Amino acid sequence: DHYKGGSLSWKPTNPSSLTSPIEIRITERHSWTIARYQCNENTINTLGAYNDTQNATTATITCISSSAACSSSLFQNITSPLYCTDFSTVLQISTGTYYTKQNLALNSIIDIASRGASWASETLTNEWSLVSHIDLTPISGKINTSPVTGSLPIFQLYVNELSVIQILVDDWDYDQIVRCRWSYQYSLDECGSTCFDLPNSQLNPVDCAITWTPVLRSQDIANGLSESTYVVAITAEDFVNASSTIPLSSVPHQILVHVSYRPASACSTRPSITGLRRRNLACYALSVGYTIDFIILSTVTCTSDSIVEFISTSPFDIFKTDFYQESNYTWGVNITWTPLSDQIGLQPFCIAAIDNNGQTSNQYCVMIAVGVTNPYIVAPTFVQGTASPLGTVMATQSRFSIQ
Repeated sequence: DHYKGGSLSWKPTNPSSLTSPIEIRITERHSWTIARYQCNENTINTLGAYNDTQNATTATITCISSSAACSSSLFQNITSPLYCTDFSTVLQISTGTYYTKQNLALNSIIDIASRGASWASETLTNEWSLVSHIDLTPISGKINTSPVTGSLPIFQLYVNELSVIQILVDDWDYDQIVRCRWSYQYSLDECGSTCFDLPNSQLNPVDCAITWTPVLRSQDIANGLSESTYVVAITAEDFVNASSTIPLSSVPHQILVHVSYRPASACSTRPSITGLRRRNLACYALSVGYTIDFIILSTVTCTSDSIVEFISTSPFDIFKTDFYQESNYTWGVNITWTPLSDQIGLQPFCIAAIDNNGQTSNQYCVMIAVGVTNPYIVAPTFVQGTASPLGTVMATQSRFSIQ
Protein backbone atom coordinates (compact mmCIF):
# COMPACT_ATOMS: atom_id res chain seq x y z
CA ASP A 1 0.00 0.00 0.00
CA HIS A 2 2.96 2.36 -0.37
CA TYR A 3 4.97 1.64 -3.56
CA LYS A 4 4.82 4.33 -6.25
CA GLY A 5 7.08 3.20 -9.09
CA GLY A 6 10.71 2.91 -10.07
CA SER A 7 13.41 2.15 -12.62
CA LEU A 8 16.34 -0.23 -12.97
CA SER A 9 19.35 0.21 -15.30
CA TRP A 10 22.94 -0.99 -15.62
CA LYS A 11 26.30 -0.05 -17.12
CA PRO A 12 29.73 -1.72 -17.32
CA THR A 13 32.27 0.45 -15.52
CA ASN A 14 34.68 -0.11 -18.42
CA PRO A 15 32.83 -1.12 -21.61
CA SER A 16 36.12 -1.85 -23.40
CA SER A 17 37.34 -4.38 -20.83
CA LEU A 18 36.61 -7.92 -22.04
CA THR A 19 38.37 -9.75 -19.22
CA SER A 20 36.02 -11.89 -17.15
CA PRO A 21 34.50 -11.08 -14.74
CA ILE A 22 32.98 -7.82 -15.99
CA GLU A 23 32.26 -5.15 -13.40
CA ILE A 24 28.86 -3.52 -13.92
CA ARG A 25 27.05 -0.82 -11.97
CA ILE A 26 23.35 -1.43 -11.32
CA THR A 27 21.25 1.64 -10.51
CA GLU A 28 17.81 1.37 -8.95
CA ARG A 29 15.32 4.11 -8.17
CA HIS A 30 12.08 3.69 -6.21
CA SER A 31 9.28 6.02 -5.12
CA TRP A 32 7.08 5.54 -2.08
CA THR A 33 4.33 7.10 0.00
CA ILE A 34 6.15 9.73 2.05
CA ALA A 35 4.38 8.72 5.26
CA ARG A 36 6.08 5.32 4.98
CA TYR A 37 9.43 6.45 3.54
CA GLN A 38 9.90 9.77 5.29
CA CYS A 39 12.23 12.32 3.74
CA ASN A 40 13.05 16.01 4.01
CA GLU A 41 15.88 18.33 2.97
CA ASN A 42 17.96 17.28 5.96
CA THR A 43 17.57 13.60 5.04
CA ILE A 44 18.86 14.35 1.55
CA ASN A 45 21.72 16.67 2.51
CA THR A 46 23.06 14.43 5.30
CA LEU A 47 22.46 11.11 3.49
CA GLY A 48 20.29 10.22 6.46
CA ALA A 49 18.30 7.06 7.09
CA TYR A 50 15.62 6.42 4.47
CA ASN A 51 13.66 3.31 5.34
CA ASP A 52 10.11 2.04 5.59
CA THR A 53 8.89 3.24 8.98
CA GLN A 54 6.57 0.24 9.31
CA ASN A 55 8.72 -2.54 7.87
CA ALA A 56 12.44 -3.23 8.15
CA THR A 57 12.74 -4.86 4.71
CA THR A 58 14.07 -3.02 1.65
CA ALA A 59 13.62 -3.53 -2.09
CA THR A 60 15.61 -6.56 -3.25
CA ILE A 61 17.02 -7.25 -6.72
CA THR A 62 17.26 -10.93 -7.67
CA CYS A 63 18.14 -12.97 -10.75
CA ILE A 64 14.98 -14.48 -12.28
CA SER A 65 16.60 -16.50 -15.08
CA SER A 66 17.19 -20.23 -14.80
CA SER A 67 19.19 -21.36 -11.79
CA ALA A 68 22.00 -22.43 -14.11
CA ALA A 69 22.16 -19.03 -15.84
CA CYS A 70 22.00 -17.14 -12.55
CA SER A 71 24.70 -19.30 -10.97
CA SER A 72 27.11 -19.14 -13.90
CA SER A 73 26.66 -15.36 -14.19
CA LEU A 74 27.97 -14.90 -10.61
CA PHE A 75 25.11 -12.48 -9.85
CA GLN A 76 24.52 -11.84 -6.14
CA ASN A 77 21.17 -10.68 -4.75
CA ILE A 78 21.10 -6.97 -3.94
CA THR A 79 19.46 -5.84 -0.71
CA SER A 80 20.62 -2.34 0.06
CA PRO A 81 19.11 0.75 1.68
CA LEU A 82 18.20 3.65 -0.57
CA TYR A 83 19.31 7.26 -0.27
CA CYS A 84 16.51 9.80 -0.55
CA THR A 85 16.95 12.26 -3.41
CA ASP A 86 13.52 13.91 -3.77
CA PHE A 87 10.19 14.38 -2.01
CA SER A 88 6.87 16.21 -2.30
CA THR A 89 4.58 16.83 0.66
CA VAL A 90 1.86 18.15 -1.66
CA LEU A 91 1.81 14.97 -3.76
CA GLN A 92 2.73 12.70 -0.82
CA ILE A 93 5.70 10.98 -2.45
CA SER A 94 9.40 10.46 -1.82
CA THR A 95 12.06 8.94 -4.06
CA GLY A 96 15.32 7.19 -3.29
CA THR A 97 18.16 5.71 -5.31
CA TYR A 98 21.08 3.35 -4.86
CA TYR A 99 23.78 1.97 -7.11
CA THR A 100 25.87 -1.11 -6.50
CA LYS A 101 28.63 -2.93 -8.38
CA GLN A 102 28.70 -6.59 -9.34
CA ASN A 103 31.36 -8.71 -11.02
CA LEU A 104 29.58 -10.85 -13.61
CA ALA A 105 30.95 -13.48 -15.95
CA LEU A 106 31.68 -12.41 -19.52
CA ASN A 107 28.95 -13.53 -21.98
CA SER A 108 26.33 -13.78 -19.20
CA ILE A 109 22.73 -13.33 -20.33
CA ILE A 110 20.31 -12.93 -17.42
CA ASP A 111 17.21 -11.08 -16.28
CA ILE A 112 17.11 -9.35 -12.91
CA ALA A 113 14.06 -8.04 -11.08
CA SER A 114 12.86 -6.02 -8.13
CA ARG A 115 9.42 -7.17 -6.99
CA GLY A 116 6.89 -6.71 -4.25
CA ALA A 117 3.18 -6.61 -3.43
CA SER A 118 2.56 -3.14 -2.08
CA TRP A 119 1.43 -0.65 -4.73
CA ALA A 120 -0.10 2.48 -3.21
CA SER A 121 -3.71 1.69 -2.33
CA GLU A 122 -5.15 4.39 -4.60
CA THR A 123 -3.88 2.48 -7.66
CA LEU A 124 -6.31 -0.38 -6.88
CA THR A 125 -3.59 -2.91 -7.62
CA ASN A 126 -0.99 -4.79 -5.64
CA GLU A 127 1.92 -6.67 -7.26
CA TRP A 128 4.81 -4.68 -8.72
CA SER A 129 7.66 -5.96 -10.86
CA LEU A 130 10.64 -4.18 -12.43
CA VAL A 131 12.66 -6.37 -14.82
CA SER A 132 15.93 -5.55 -16.58
CA HIS A 133 17.65 -7.69 -19.22
CA ILE A 134 21.46 -7.96 -19.03
CA ASP A 135 23.58 -9.32 -21.89
CA LEU A 136 27.36 -9.20 -21.42
CA THR A 137 28.19 -10.66 -24.82
CA PRO A 138 30.76 -8.34 -26.48
CA ILE A 139 29.56 -6.37 -29.51
CA SER A 140 32.21 -4.87 -31.79
CA GLY A 141 34.82 -5.17 -29.07
CA LYS A 142 32.86 -3.70 -26.18
CA ILE A 143 30.18 -4.49 -23.62
CA ASN A 144 26.76 -2.95 -24.14
CA THR A 145 25.24 -0.40 -21.77
CA SER A 146 21.49 -0.35 -21.09
CA PRO A 147 19.33 2.69 -21.90
CA VAL A 148 18.55 5.12 -19.08
CA THR A 149 15.07 6.53 -18.44
CA GLY A 150 13.89 9.54 -16.50
CA SER A 151 10.73 11.46 -15.64
CA LEU A 152 8.82 12.81 -12.70
CA PRO A 153 7.56 10.02 -10.41
CA ILE A 154 3.98 11.24 -10.73
CA PHE A 155 2.04 13.26 -13.32
CA GLN A 156 -1.04 15.25 -12.39
CA LEU A 157 -3.61 15.45 -15.22
CA TYR A 158 -7.18 16.66 -15.64
CA VAL A 159 -10.19 14.75 -17.02
CA ASN A 160 -10.76 15.15 -20.78
CA GLU A 161 -7.70 17.37 -21.32
CA LEU A 162 -5.42 15.88 -24.00
CA SER A 163 -2.05 15.29 -22.36
CA VAL A 164 1.46 14.10 -23.19
CA ILE A 165 3.49 12.12 -20.66
CA GLN A 166 7.11 12.42 -21.76
CA ILE A 167 9.60 9.77 -20.65
CA LEU A 168 13.21 10.83 -21.20
CA VAL A 169 15.22 7.96 -22.74
CA ASP A 170 18.82 7.95 -23.91
CA ASP A 171 21.58 5.42 -24.48
CA TRP A 172 25.29 5.65 -23.71
CA ASP A 173 26.07 3.63 -26.86
CA TYR A 174 25.51 6.31 -29.49
CA ASP A 175 25.61 3.80 -32.37
CA GLN A 176 22.48 1.95 -31.28
CA ILE A 177 18.71 2.36 -31.65
CA VAL A 178 16.45 2.86 -28.62
CA ARG A 179 12.74 2.08 -28.63
CA CYS A 180 10.02 2.07 -25.98
CA ARG A 181 7.09 -0.31 -25.56
CA TRP A 182 4.48 -1.18 -22.98
CA SER A 183 5.71 -3.68 -20.40
CA TYR A 184 4.22 -7.17 -20.61
CA GLN A 185 3.02 -9.58 -17.94
CA TYR A 186 3.55 -12.79 -19.90
CA SER A 187 6.89 -14.58 -19.96
CA LEU A 188 9.04 -12.55 -17.53
CA ASP A 189 6.22 -10.66 -15.77
CA GLU A 190 7.64 -7.18 -16.30
CA CYS A 191 4.88 -5.27 -14.53
CA GLY A 192 3.01 -7.40 -11.98
CA SER A 193 -0.65 -6.43 -11.86
CA THR A 194 -0.16 -2.99 -13.47
CA CYS A 195 0.33 -3.85 -17.15
CA PHE A 196 -1.57 -1.69 -19.68
CA ASP A 197 -3.24 0.27 -16.89
CA LEU A 198 -3.73 3.47 -18.91
CA PRO A 199 -6.87 2.96 -21.07
CA ASN A 200 -6.82 4.04 -24.73
CA SER A 201 -3.42 5.71 -24.50
CA GLN A 202 -0.84 5.82 -27.29
CA LEU A 203 2.89 5.22 -26.75
CA ASN A 204 5.29 6.52 -29.38
CA PRO A 205 8.15 4.00 -29.51
CA VAL A 206 10.64 6.51 -30.93
CA ASP A 207 10.48 9.36 -28.43
CA CYS A 208 8.79 7.49 -25.57
CA ALA A 209 5.93 9.98 -25.33
CA ILE A 210 2.50 8.81 -24.17
CA THR A 211 -0.51 10.68 -25.54
CA TRP A 212 -3.72 10.31 -23.57
CA THR A 213 -7.05 11.96 -22.85
CA PRO A 214 -7.51 11.25 -19.12
CA VAL A 215 -10.65 9.62 -17.74
CA LEU A 216 -11.63 8.40 -14.31
CA ARG A 217 -11.50 4.71 -13.53
CA SER A 218 -14.98 3.15 -13.56
CA GLN A 219 -14.36 1.51 -10.19
CA ASP A 220 -13.47 4.87 -8.66
CA ILE A 221 -16.63 6.41 -10.10
CA ALA A 222 -18.69 3.54 -8.66
CA ASN A 223 -17.09 4.21 -5.27
CA GLY A 224 -18.13 7.86 -5.44
CA LEU A 225 -14.62 9.20 -6.05
CA SER A 226 -13.76 12.12 -8.32
CA GLU A 227 -10.14 11.11 -8.86
CA SER A 228 -8.14 8.10 -10.08
CA THR A 229 -4.50 7.05 -9.91
CA TYR A 230 -3.05 4.91 -12.69
CA VAL A 231 0.28 3.13 -13.12
CA VAL A 232 2.32 3.61 -16.30
CA ALA A 233 4.66 0.67 -16.96
CA ILE A 234 6.94 0.89 -19.98
CA THR A 235 10.13 -0.86 -21.07
CA ALA A 236 12.98 0.82 -22.98
CA GLU A 237 15.16 -1.39 -25.19
CA ASP A 238 18.26 -0.85 -27.31
CA PHE A 239 18.93 -2.58 -30.63
CA VAL A 240 22.03 -2.98 -32.75
CA ASN A 241 20.28 -1.28 -35.71
CA ALA A 242 16.87 -0.07 -36.84
CA SER A 243 15.88 -3.37 -38.47
CA SER A 244 16.76 -5.55 -35.47
CA THR A 245 13.94 -7.02 -33.38
CA ILE A 246 16.15 -8.62 -30.73
CA PRO A 247 16.95 -6.20 -27.88
CA LEU A 248 20.47 -5.98 -26.51
CA SER A 249 19.09 -4.93 -23.14
CA SER A 250 15.88 -3.72 -21.56
CA VAL A 251 15.07 -1.47 -18.62
CA PRO A 252 11.76 -0.75 -16.84
CA HIS A 253 10.23 2.62 -16.03
CA GLN A 254 7.09 2.82 -13.87
CA ILE A 255 5.35 5.96 -12.61
CA LEU A 256 1.97 7.16 -11.35
CA VAL A 257 -0.58 9.30 -13.16
CA HIS A 258 -3.13 11.09 -10.98
CA VAL A 259 -6.34 12.17 -12.73
CA SER A 260 -8.96 14.55 -11.35
CA TYR A 261 -11.35 17.24 -12.50
CA ARG A 262 -9.78 20.65 -12.87
CA PRO A 263 -10.51 22.58 -9.64
CA ALA A 264 -12.76 25.59 -10.10
CA SER A 265 -10.08 27.72 -8.47
CA ALA A 266 -7.31 26.50 -10.80
CA CYS A 267 -5.96 28.82 -13.46
CA SER A 268 -6.86 27.80 -17.01
CA THR A 269 -3.14 27.85 -17.82
CA ARG A 270 -0.62 25.70 -15.99
CA PRO A 271 2.43 27.42 -14.47
CA SER A 272 5.30 27.71 -16.93
CA ILE A 273 8.74 26.29 -16.18
CA THR A 274 12.10 27.09 -17.72
CA GLY A 275 15.70 26.17 -17.03
CA LEU A 276 18.09 29.08 -17.52
CA ARG A 277 21.15 28.09 -19.58
CA ARG A 278 19.82 24.51 -19.90
CA ARG A 279 17.26 23.67 -22.62
CA ASN A 280 14.43 21.26 -21.86
CA LEU A 281 14.94 17.66 -23.11
CA ALA A 282 18.58 18.33 -24.00
CA CYS A 283 21.65 16.23 -23.21
CA TYR A 284 24.62 17.92 -21.53
CA ALA A 285 28.18 16.67 -21.14
CA LEU A 286 29.84 16.96 -17.73
CA SER A 287 33.26 15.77 -16.59
CA VAL A 288 33.70 14.04 -13.24
CA GLY A 289 34.50 16.57 -10.53
CA TYR A 290 33.13 19.52 -12.48
CA THR A 291 29.98 21.36 -11.41
CA ILE A 292 26.81 21.93 -13.39
CA ASP A 293 24.22 24.46 -12.25
CA PHE A 294 20.65 25.23 -13.17
CA ILE A 295 18.29 28.03 -12.29
CA ILE A 296 14.74 26.69 -12.56
CA LEU A 297 12.04 29.36 -12.81
CA SER A 298 8.27 28.91 -12.74
CA THR A 299 5.77 31.66 -13.50
CA VAL A 300 2.04 31.69 -12.74
CA THR A 301 -0.43 33.23 -15.19
CA CYS A 302 -3.24 34.02 -12.76
CA THR A 303 -2.16 36.80 -10.42
CA SER A 304 -3.83 35.24 -7.37
CA ASP A 305 -1.77 32.04 -7.70
CA SER A 306 1.60 31.17 -6.22
CA ILE A 307 4.13 28.34 -6.42
CA VAL A 308 4.18 26.27 -3.23
CA GLU A 309 6.60 23.46 -4.09
CA PHE A 310 8.86 21.91 -6.72
CA ILE A 311 8.80 18.15 -7.34
CA SER A 312 11.82 16.50 -8.95
CA THR A 313 13.73 13.36 -9.88
CA SER A 314 17.43 13.87 -9.23
CA PRO A 315 20.78 12.09 -9.40
CA PHE A 316 22.36 11.01 -6.14
CA ASP A 317 24.01 13.81 -4.13
CA ILE A 318 22.54 16.75 -6.06
CA PHE A 319 22.00 20.01 -4.17
CA LYS A 320 18.77 22.01 -4.43
CA THR A 321 18.21 25.31 -2.63
CA ASP A 322 14.94 26.15 -0.91
CA PHE A 323 12.60 27.63 -3.49
CA TYR A 324 12.29 31.41 -3.45
CA GLN A 325 10.16 34.17 -4.97
CA GLU A 326 12.06 35.73 -7.86
CA SER A 327 9.45 38.39 -8.71
CA ASN A 328 5.72 39.03 -8.28
CA TYR A 329 4.63 35.97 -10.25
CA THR A 330 7.83 33.95 -10.61
CA TRP A 331 9.45 31.48 -8.21
CA GLY A 332 12.78 29.73 -8.54
CA VAL A 333 15.07 27.02 -7.23
CA ASN A 334 18.82 26.69 -7.82
CA ILE A 335 20.33 23.31 -8.66
CA THR A 336 24.02 22.41 -8.28
CA TRP A 337 25.69 19.07 -8.88
CA THR A 338 29.25 17.77 -8.96
CA PRO A 339 29.24 14.13 -10.13
CA LEU A 340 31.42 11.41 -8.65
CA SER A 341 33.50 8.92 -10.62
CA ASP A 342 30.96 6.20 -9.79
CA GLN A 343 28.31 8.25 -11.61
CA ILE A 344 29.92 8.10 -15.06
CA GLY A 345 27.12 7.51 -17.53
CA LEU A 346 23.72 9.06 -18.18
CA GLN A 347 22.00 10.79 -15.26
CA PRO A 348 18.47 12.21 -15.75
CA PHE A 349 17.17 15.25 -13.92
CA CYS A 350 13.48 16.25 -14.08
CA ILE A 351 11.50 18.90 -12.21
CA ALA A 352 8.07 20.59 -12.15
CA ALA A 353 6.44 23.33 -10.11
CA ILE A 354 3.22 22.98 -8.09
CA ASP A 355 0.91 25.94 -7.46
CA ASN A 356 -1.44 26.66 -4.56
CA ASN A 357 -4.31 24.85 -6.33
CA GLY A 358 -2.28 21.66 -6.65
CA GLN A 359 -1.79 22.26 -10.37
CA THR A 360 1.63 21.30 -11.73
CA SER A 361 3.63 22.87 -14.50
CA ASN A 362 4.80 20.82 -17.43
CA GLN A 363 7.82 18.66 -16.77
CA TYR A 364 11.33 20.03 -17.40
CA CYS A 365 14.01 17.37 -18.00
CA VAL A 366 17.62 17.12 -19.07
CA MET A 367 19.96 14.15 -19.46
CA ILE A 368 23.46 14.71 -18.07
CA ALA A 369 26.22 12.65 -19.71
CA VAL A 370 28.85 12.29 -16.99
CA GLY A 371 32.38 11.44 -18.06
CA VAL A 372 32.44 13.01 -21.52
CA THR A 373 33.51 16.46 -22.67
CA ASN A 374 31.42 16.73 -25.83
CA PRO A 375 28.44 14.51 -26.70
CA TYR A 376 28.83 12.57 -29.94
CA ILE A 377 26.30 13.74 -32.51
CA VAL A 378 25.33 11.04 -34.99
CA ALA A 379 25.18 12.38 -38.55
CA PRO A 380 21.77 11.53 -40.06
CA THR A 381 21.24 9.68 -43.31
CA PHE A 382 18.15 10.18 -45.40
CA VAL A 383 15.99 7.51 -47.01
CA GLN A 384 12.68 8.60 -48.53
CA GLY A 385 9.62 7.32 -46.64
CA THR A 386 11.38 6.32 -43.41
CA ALA A 387 10.53 9.31 -41.24
CA SER A 388 9.10 8.43 -37.82
CA PRO A 389 6.75 9.51 -36.40
CA LEU A 390 4.65 10.34 -39.45
CA GLY A 391 2.78 13.61 -39.53
CA THR A 392 3.17 16.39 -37.00
CA VAL A 393 6.06 16.23 -34.55
CA MET A 394 4.75 17.62 -31.26
CA ALA A 395 6.80 20.13 -29.25
CA THR A 396 7.10 17.59 -26.43
CA GLN A 397 8.71 14.95 -28.65
CA SER A 398 12.46 14.73 -28.06
CA ARG A 399 13.22 11.88 -30.48
CA PHE A 400 12.39 11.36 -34.13
CA SER A 401 14.18 9.49 -36.88
CA ILE A 402 14.99 9.85 -40.57
CA GLN A 403 16.99 6.94 -41.92
